[in-house]
Amino acid sequence: MSALIPFITFFSVLLLSVATVEAGTTPFVAVFIDAKTEQAMGHFPYDRSITAKAIAKLREAGARGAVIKYYLDQSLPGTGDDDLALELKRFPVLLQARFDAEEKAPHSLPARFNMASRVQGKTSLLLAGASGWIPLEKLSQNCAGVGFVDVVAESESQVPLVVSYKTMLVPSLWLAALELLEGAKGKVVIGKNATIGKLVLPVNDAGEAKYQLPASDKIDSLSFTDLVGGRIDQKKLRGKIVILGVDVEKIPTFETKIGKIGIHRLFYHALVGLLNAH
Repeated sequence: MSALIPFITFFSVLLLSVATVEAGTTPFVAVFIDAKTEQAMGHFPYDRSITAKAIAKLREAGARGAVIKYYLDQSLPGTGDDDLALELKRFPVLLQARFDAEEKAPHSLPARFNMASRVQGKTSLLLAGASGWIPLEKLSQNCAGVGFVDVVAESESQVPLVVSYKTMLVPSLWLAALELLEGAKGKVVIGKNATIGKLVLPVNDAGEAKYQLPASDKIDSLSFTDLVGGRIDQKKLRGKIVILGVDVEKIPTFETKIGKIGIHRLFYHALVGLLNAH
């Protein structure tokens, strides 16, 4: 990997912005594969036809879009990959990627995700890499966006908004999710700010923005098994950006000033916090 500065994949011990958005008013909803889900459906991961069914349920409920917060870079037996690829044509969904120097044959990343024309300033300090876990091509070809989830190790209070992958500049998953929310492509002036629709976030010379954690790790999440089973009131999903994540004991956690938090819960906190930072 041609990283210019050290980084930690997934999430590091982030300091995210204080979540002042009141419960029930945030445009984001977390739907987690939780203990209830694994009790009903067995241990994660599941056949991707199940994820396809979950996306279909969100579409039918009138959700605005979704972020799949688990990796889809390896093919699985059966028709699940094809089922999911079809659903991605019907509904805006973001997929995640990460850098990994050990990955010798990464999938290609579509050129349409190159945001170089929307980035101004010196890019030499951006988080960078030449290989990684990239979504299956049949999925990335159909999805609304792909975002990287890597963070800089020596900058725990800062989150990248744009990174460098091979010859492209691409968004982090934080930026991609805000673009989906705002319905507008972000413009980044490195060392100054990022503008996404009505949102304006400060950005440092490495393309990062600062945040603080909320006062407590409280999320009114919904259970994935209830989504797939059609047991969630559609009003809770209508018009929302839905984060499909995993919140079980085996998921990695990070020690923060408010205790250990699972990486997908941190992602949710980050998005809520970003809305309060502009």
